[in-house]
Amino acid sequence: MYKSIFFIDLDGTVIQEVEPGIFHVPTQFKPELKKLEEINCLPVVCTARQPGFVKKLFGDLFSAGIFFNGSYILYKGTVLSQISYTEKQLSTLFRYSHDVQCGLVLQGILHAWCYNISPQYFPLLNQMYNLNNYIQDVMLNTKDPIYSIDLFFTNTKQGELAQQNLSFPYTLDYHEGDWTGVLTNLAINKGTAALTLCQYLGIQPMNCYGIGDSKNDIPLFQTIGHGIAVKNACAELLAVAKSFTDSCMENGIIAAIHKIILSNDIK
Repeated sequence: MYKSIFFIDLDGTVIQEVEPGIFHVPTQFKPELKKLEEINCLPVVCTARQPGFVKKLFGDLFSAGIFFNGSYILYKGTVLSQISYTEKQLSTLFRYSHDVQCGLVLQGILHAWCYNISPQYFPLLNQMYNLNNYIQDVMLNTKDPIYSIDLFFTNTKQGELAQQNLSFPYTLDYHEGDWTGVLTNLAINKGTAALTLCQYLGIQPMNCYGIGDSKNDIPLFQTIGHGIAVKNACAELLAVAKSFTDSCMENGIIAAIHKIILSNDIK
């Protein structure tokens, strides 16, 4: 019976893209996770990524996961919560895509689709996502639910314009100079998802741990008792973290796991 959960962010925390489509994962990561289970601490992937990406990179390593920043929660094959975009919301975003002149990358459980993006960018996007096909219609030619949408820009001015003019019940997390911006449901985040999983398993959130590097990890750190920031984390997350570890490329995740095991304070 689990007494604690360790919520684990991926990009910039555990994995680092060293070349396009090539990710560095610490060699000790998998065996160290097994040690957590030995002390009744459940390792849970907690990411903006889709389940298909995690499965491709880690196989069946994780028995539980929070995906799309909280829109999809899975525990041992059981879907605890799933919130996808409605057809009306998608139509609104398709129109918005044309108005702002930005592309959309729409993510489902196993695949991702492009909208309003030139084929010249497909090689880049195929490295970033597990792309299935290119959507040219306003109506999706798939029945798969869409859980996450990224905006894709061909220049930084588009990103600035999109952030200023987004009129939708979602916020746009865009960093100056990036090529993509992530739409986030204001009512859903890693923190609300962590609470859902804790309630399902009967675990106190204050007994749980989490590790991350980005703004989207802030709600998680504000929900659980032990938020651990990697050295390369953004300033906003560093400000709310309870403790710190080495950077992603210095395998800070391994040091964090050791700290959890040695602390022996899982109740």
